[in-house]
Amino acid sequence: MTVFLTTIPCAPTWAQETTSDTSEPAQPKNPVELQREQAKKYGVKDPNSHLFGFHGTLAIPHPTSLGLDYHLNSSFSFSASIGSFRNRIEHTDIGIFNTEITARWHIMNGAFFIGSHFGKQKMTGERTQQIQTETVTAKAEYEGTYYTPHIGWLFVDGPGFTMGAEFGFMTPVGSDITISSNASAGVQATGDYAELVRSTRRLINDTIDHGFPHIAVLRLGWVF
Repeated sequence: MTVFLTTIPCAPTWAQETTSDTSEPAQPKNPVELQREQAKKYGVKDPNSHLFGFHGTLAIPHPTSLGLDYHLNSSFSFSASIGSFRNRIEHTDIGIFNTEITARWHIMNGAFFIGSHFGKQKMTGERTQQIQTETVTAKAEYEGTYYTPHIGWLFVDGPGFTMGAEFGFMTPVGSDITISSNASAGVQATGDYAELVRSTRRLINDTIDHGFPHIAVLRLGWVF
């Protein structure tokens, strides 16, 4: 009797061995760690640190201002500032003085923010003209509050240098303008005097009646 033996090929030893993954699954990062990573990415080293600082701004309609800053964290920042400016526009000496506070929400903990100024301002317009035999000076004054919703970017290399810009619209609250002059009663009855008063108050009146675009072209500061 002839016996036939058949050899069945076996898989190589390396194929028969199985490996088991004993590494632990990655643990999800907690919200604080994620916030820190986002804040570092957008220029704030520690969102939980309280940063104090100061700044200077060039803008319209309040051309120059200086202020103090407080960064609660990478999501919220606040400022308090004061501004003063005088210039001659259309033969009228214009003066602007303002104080304001500002609150900002930095979306995604970054440089971009939504905010608003809340302030008080005083505007004056003064113009001098020869009427009959008198040199008459008429002065228009306005004092009231305002709010300015705006958006912008505030780049913080904190502690360190800050730079930003913002765009919005200033809306005055109240529209009372007072007029004073050194004209005599006889001059006040003339058409020339009426025109002097009208031209003196025109710039202020246009601003408080219709509001004014707010453009901060440059904001520089330092936090620590």
